[in-house]
Amino acid sequence: MENMEKDGKKADKVSVSQSLKHMVRDWTEDGGKYERDGCFACLLKTLDTLYPSRDTNQPVKVLLPGAGLGRMGRDIAHQGGFEVTINEWSMFMNVAYRFLEKHAHIVDNEVVHPFIDSWSHHARTSDMMRSMSFPDQPLNASDVLLVEGDFTTVFNSARPKPQFDVIVTYFFIDTARNLMGYLDTIQTYLKPGGHWINLGPLLYGTAPFVQLSLEDIVAVAEKGLGFEFLDVAGSECGEITLEGKKVRGMEAAYGFNDRALTKNAYQAQFWVAQKRK
Repeated sequence: MENMEKDGKKADKVSVSQSLKHMVRDWTEDGGKYERDGCFACLLKTLDTLYPSRDTNQPVKVLLPGAGLGRMGRDIAHQGGFEVTINEWSMFMNVAYRFLEKHAHIVDNEVVHPFIDSWSHHARTSDMMRSMSFPDQPLNASDVLLVEGDFTTVFNSARPKPQFDVIVTYFFIDTARNLMGYLDTIQTYLKPGGHWINLGPLLYGTAPFVQLSLEDIVAVAEKGLGFEFLDVAGSECGEITLEGKKVRGMEAAYGFNDRALTKNAYQAQFWVAQKRK
């Protein structure tokens, strides 16, 4: 960063900070208790419900775009009977993940100080300065396959085109500049009869071309893309959000710091949609 600034280039400190905080979210024990456990329980139970009799010789092929630092992909792979591909566009996330692949085979072997870059919302100075150990669980590089690049284009040159049994979008679809591009890509790479599982908010990012309400997304998926929404989850994935629709909402914390003087959470929306044959 110092060399970049000497050359008159701006270092992206925000993205670096976010990558370190995602290390907390994905790979520390505190992150699991505060942010992961509820959401992961919903998604992992749903996969078990959809595919109860998995064959390790013919595993269920799962794709997770926007996989961040890969914890969800790793946990799905450890369910057994799933072949998991994760995809991430951010080079900052990918550098951190590659570090994990090389160094995260021993539990709590590495240390990060993820909150040292901001004075806001700390009760004690020691909370800001504290270190956190990672990973809380070992990561084997062979657990999943990471494909780096833009979800909507990275598989275009593959021959034959990949086809997945499941696409899991976890805190992902609202990151799109063009939401329709995401939805078309999901439809393209799902096998007939395959399942799209979503869990996340609708917090649209910087200058999106398309912003749809929840009910509009459901309508586009059903009428435009040929998906059928299924109600396969129980109360662990929340209560029905839209009357007459098979979409559930659950509170999902998203703040990285369980000691902060502020709390942030979304009413994350969950659904399972099957691609009609």
